[in-house]
Amino acid sequence: MKKINNLTFLVLSCDKYSDLWEPYAQLFNKYWPDCPFDKYFATNQIPFDEYGFKSILMGKDKTWSIGLIYALNNLKNKYDYVLLTLEDLFIIEKVDNDFIQKSIDEFISLEGNYLKLYTKTKPYKKINKYFGEINKNIPYRHSCINSVWKIDFLLQILVPEENAWEFEKLGEKRTASMDRFYCSTKNCFALSNTVIKGKWLNREYRKIRKRIPNLIIYRDFLSKQEERKLYTEKYILELFLKYIPEKFQMEMMKYFRS
Repeated sequence: MKKINNLTFLVLSCDKYSDLWEPYAQLFNKYWPDCPFDKYFATNQIPFDEYGFKSILMGKDKTWSIGLIYALNNLKNKYDYVLLTLEDLFIIEKVDNDFIQKSIDEFISLEGNYLKLYTKTKPYKKINKYFGEINKNIPYRHSCINSVWKIDFLLQILVPEENAWEFEKLGEKRTASMDRFYCSTKNCFALSNTVIKGKWLNREYRKIRKRIPNLIIYRDFLSKQEERKLYTEKYILELFLKYIPEKFQMEMMKYFRS
């Protein structure tokens, strides 16, 4: 791929999640062994230079966005694009490296701003066999999960005070009318969202133990009641996004976010 060297893979993390770094990297190398990108972990003060990853030390933990801004400024002299993700989203099935490389090459050729590679929805207008346009002014139009960003563009829309959740919620208003936002025609990653609110999900822990039998954990689990509530809310939201027409979704999202 002629443009692939313009892009790097970045796992944005913080030191309080350092127990997740090794299992994340183990599964990454197992299910994406042919990943062609330079790979980085952005952490606070504890380096992680294992399994082919390099460290970016962001210093004292301030806000999620401040840390990301620091990491992007560190990378932008060498790369134009970043494939961004978080440390608690473990890859659990083989990645189609060829599809991702070709998608990114086409995306860069179009000088795209954003390409969502992890999604359960389809683009409203196909551009090619790899991705299509994302409709404007819809919920979750962009995400920090396994998505490609033009680095200069992402730096423009970040607000230092925001955490990851605020970046997705408030940031969607800032990008609602912007162009060159794309979504893959297929879900490129099978992910396990292992930790929520600092605690392991029982169901996700069982998935990871099947893949890493000697997994050792150092944090608590969500209670069964908390987990049931979480999955119920997630199921209702997925139904909402699937069946409610997009033109009504932004207005109705306030009932989910209240």
